[in-house]
Amino acid sequence: MKNVVLLGESNFAFKNGITQGLKNKGINVINLSLGLTPALQNLYELKRNDQILKNADLIINTSNVNDIGRYNSIELFFKSYQVINWLHKELYFLNKKILCFLFPNPQKWHNIQCSKLVYALHKKLINKYGFNIIDLNEYYLKKNLYDFIRRDEAHDFDFITREIGEKIANNIENFSLPRKIDIQNDNPNFIALNVKEMKNIDENNFKNKTSWLCQEEIYELKNELKFKSIYHNNIILGVHTWNNQDNSEIEIKNDIGNFNRNLNHSFSFFFRYL
Repeated sequence: MKNVVLLGESNFAFKNGITQGLKNKGINVINLSLGLTPALQNLYELKRNDQILKNADLIINTSNVNDIGRYNSIELFFKSYQVINWLHKELYFLNKKILCFLFPNPQKWHNIQCSKLVYALHKKLINKYGFNIIDLNEYYLKKNLYDFIRRDEAHDFDFITREIGEKIANNIENFSLPRKIDIQNDNPNFIALNVKEMKNIDENNFKNKTSWLCQEEIYELKNELKFKSIYHNNIILGVHTWNNQDNSEIEIKNDIGNFNRNLNHSFSFFFRYL
């Protein structure tokens, strides 16, 4: 049985979409996708699930819609540029078959110039590393399908991505490995830090949570947690949370400063604008 890992946003999260299409053809699917999250969340899942990715026959990646939505200005594009480059380089050094999706850009919601820049950057990096590509954005625009076959401004109908999933499953052997290029991985050393590696934890606060999308072991935060000294020189890029309460807030601080985030979704990955 072939193993396919999905790294993506809400377009990959729907049960009856691409996941079901792959399963219809006997593929074992590990879906690490999460809605409302940009490339940084894919990078996080890549680092914390390195053993799963080592056993993948194909890794399917997408983030372009939320790379636009989460960094929706020309000024913020340069921060998105950094993260998107990080992600593609990490994917390249997995030495696995990589298939990149480019979903249609929701032009009505977002800065059009920023949208075009993010789209062009993804295309450039996909070509640079020799990844396989399905460019629905280009296809929909050429065929004037953009406003005709979409569930809403940001998502395709399930039956479309389900059929694409079936065709992908039938062609896994035909996808190519990344091209051979002479580069070094000069990315920062990313760490997906589990709460179990922090100080002041209470073992009784660990619980298992299940949703329609995923299952996680979570830590119920009742007290202040501290980072061990070995992590003191690292920079926090994001935090993975599971929240069941309205109007909750998390604060992360050190001797220099702090930042807060409201937790409005049941599970989410929030990030910092570096």
